Amino acid sequence: MINTVILILSTIIITLIAQDLIRKKWKEFFNRTTLIKKYWKFVISFSVIAVMSGSIIYLYTENITNNLMLLVQALTLIFAIFVGYFAFQQVSEARLDKLIEQGLENFQEGHYLRAIHSYEEAFRISPKNFSVLSNLQECYLLNKDDKSFNEKDKILEEILIEDGEKIIYYYLRSAKYILREDLGNAKKRIKECVNFINNSEISFPIRWSFQELRKSKLYENLQGESKSIMDNFINYLQGVLNADLKDAFEEGNYKLEETKIKTDTV
Repeated sequence: MINTVILILSTIIITLIAQDLIRKKWKEFFNRTTLIKKYWKFVISFSVIAVMSGSIIYLYTENITNNLMLLVQALTLIFAIFVGYFAFQQVSEARLDKLIEQGLENFQEGHYLRAIHSYEEAFRISPKNFSVLSNLQECYLLNKDDKSFNEKDKILEEILIEDGEKIIYYYLRSAKYILREDLGNAKKRIKECVNFINNSEISFPIRWSFQELRKSKLYENLQGESKSIMDNFINYLQGVLNADLKDAFEEGNYKLEETKIKTDTV
């Protein structure tokens, strides 16, 4: 009797663990595969419609055989069209991943024109992909292509969803003016970024790599106030400023020179 109870309890526990594991893996799988999720939604919906249509023909029509044959032909054609569509989407998705990989590799190596070419192709495939467009915008900045940057700026603004994305958007707009050493406009854009951060629940550091910027010739050529503001802005976004420096930066002291002197004196 005791052995039977133990066996039943063990079976229940193992079953629950297995179900939980399967559920987690299934969820992870679907989170990674948006296209497959859409495909199975279509298959399930299509199957329900097919069964309902067949049932209506069987119950409410006289020439059941011919009507069912017509229904099968129509459903087969529709299904083939959608399967072809999803197959095309899968190829496009694979190509998108490859283009993003090529773009990032060239970007990290400082080959901005090649990176721009890859990211622009990726953008045409997925025009609402924030990662693609934001990286493309930084490539434009480092390649001194302000015209293309300005053309894409509005598009980038329209696809923003998360707070982290909005901060990157503010960073890119600020960086544009700092790199061109237009400090009047740069400070206005930085202030917009700081105000947004203070009114949001964003946590530092933001998810963005500043390594490509710091390896660029434009950054290396920055001097004086422009260099200080860029370094302090990046440090602020990365969350590495101490409390005093962070407060001073948020108050508009983007050079932080006076605050550093006070800190060293104390």
